[in-house]
Amino acid sequence: MKRKPLLIIILTIMLIAMIPIPQHLKDGGSIEYKALIYRITKYRRLNDSSIEKGISIDILGMKVYDSMQPDIYESKESPKSNETQSRIIRVDGELYEDTGKESTLGPRCGNMDGEITSNTRPNEIPTFENQSNFEGRYGYQIIDENTIELLINDKWIVFKKR
Repeated sequence: MKRKPLLIIILTIMLIAMIPIPQHLKDGGSIEYKALIYRITKYRRLNDSSIEKGISIDILGMKVYDSMQPDIYESKESPKSNETQSRIIRVDGELYEDTGKESTLGPRCGNMDGEITSNTRPNEIPTFENQSNFEGRYGYQIIDENTIELLINDKWIVFKKR
């Protein structure tokens, strides 16, 4: 007799923890399904020159799956006045430019401070956070307030604040 109320309480808690609540994110196209113990996000974001699509799954606050992929498309716009030929990234609202040098720092921790997750055209200046004007997704580490190093093809490339 006492087991029945306990079973009902356990089932209720499990349902609350497992049933997701869908939310539309403010980026206009992404949907997040959020439960107490997990979160599934179906991304669809429009950037200057790409549409990022993918799915991200977090369980107990840890990312277990991420399939974010930018689809690059050609824009028919006229060239912008802020065109550039150098490799540039935008991190924390600041622009950093490739120095063309490989890092001389010794061993480092294995944790990245962030990741370049979207790209604009090579002749444009990035306008969104964690965006570059060259192709690829790269992890980075912040060295100091003026320097960020990107891990590109197993080499740490130095970027300096513009």
